Amino acid sequence: KSVQVPSSCARDRMADKEDKEVYSCFHCERVPAKLCLGCRAIAYCSKPCQKADWKGAVGHEGHKTQCAAFKEYALRSETLLDLGFQFPPNQWTRKQVYVRDVLKAAGATSEAPESSGLWPFEHKNFVDARGGVTRAQLEEICAESDPAKMVAWVFGDVAVPLRLEGLRECAETATGWEDVFKACGLPMTSPAALILHHTLTIFWILKKAKQGKPVESVHILGAEQEVFQIPIILLVLQALLNRPLNLLMLGPEIPPAFNNFKASVGQVTATVKCQTAKYMPGDPSPGERIPPPDLAIALNAGIGAYPDWQWAIAGVGTNGVPFLCTDYMEYSAANGTTNLKQLALQMPASPNGRALAMEPELNPFRQPLDRRPDDSRRSWRVEGCGNAYIFGYSSYS
Repeated sequence: KSVQVPSSCARDRMADKEDKEVYSCFHCERVPAKLCLGCRAIAYCSKPCQKADWKGAVGHEGHKTQCAAFKEYALRSETLLDLGFQFPPNQWTRKQVYVRDVLKAAGATSEAPESSGLWPFEHKNFVDARGGVTRAQLEEICAESDPAKMVAWVFGDVAVPLRLEGLRECAETATGWEDVFKACGLPMTSPAALILHHTLTIFWILKKAKQGKPVESVHILGAEQEVFQIPIILLVLQALLNRPLNLLMLGPEIPPAFNNFKASVGQVTATVKCQTAKYMPGDPSPGERIPPPDLAIALNAGIGAYPDWQWAIAGVGTNGVPFLCTDYMEYSAANGTTNLKQLALQMPASPNGRALAMEPELNPFRQPLDRRPDDSRRSWRVEGCGNAYIFGYSSYS
């Protein structure tokens, strides 16, 4: 069954959701005319497309088996971005704003000055507009001895103070953004979370992955974006952990100029290699084999969508390495978890036993805004944000 998509005016009132988007068809990606009446989450351009997607095809699960789940995803996602933030002040509600809107409200432009520090690195559009970020620029920021200058916490006329002492004080007790912002003296109108969510997600995963002894070796897989966050990752993790930690950032799409880049702040070190996580003999991926770490992390990984992850997953699973990742939506995390469970049954048991996949959990340090650009078209009405859900192989038995 289906229902006609209302006009933009009527759609503002539908399901009490401020939604003015034009959706694309879930099946063929054309502009749609109808929403599924069962879940009110998936859009189709025509009855033939909806009918074709209902039963699915070989290798593709049909909407018939997913409709009820999508209804639940849509309902739960209504509160996904309700994290207590109030930004930009007095300008937009959180359902009308995107990351780039916040940055523009803070004075950001595509011609952002060098003094803007890490703010341009947060969003790919800004990085591309600057012609990319050079290794020399990243080295210069990492070499800065003054932490305040290291991350340039002033952008335009917006000051973003960060009390490192506050981070140390709340390291053991913080359970969400409000705790961190209060400890660091940040107002809930500050956009600082936009360049802190990767780092604090890594910190939260480290806390979840404790296995009797502190984790000392961590691999960040698919770290094409996290590479440009190295200064803030080092600075904040050093303040929060106050112990040795070696990060290896891996990703075949990391620009080659950053290969073997290395930087440290205190006892926390980050190294970059432009290749996949090649842990297993027989892995056909280019690059050298790498000793497995104490913990592997993949942020916004798309485990359920990209088959290229299979070798890395098999590598951590057969070596008994805890592997925790994140994804944008509950639907994506659920698909990723299903894939991990299937792969765990296919791979040989590790010295620590067989990999056990944990069910997706909401990440308290998820990104506070939907990252979709203004002109994008989605084929579903389910909210998503960076690092929204955590899942993976948390233990072995």
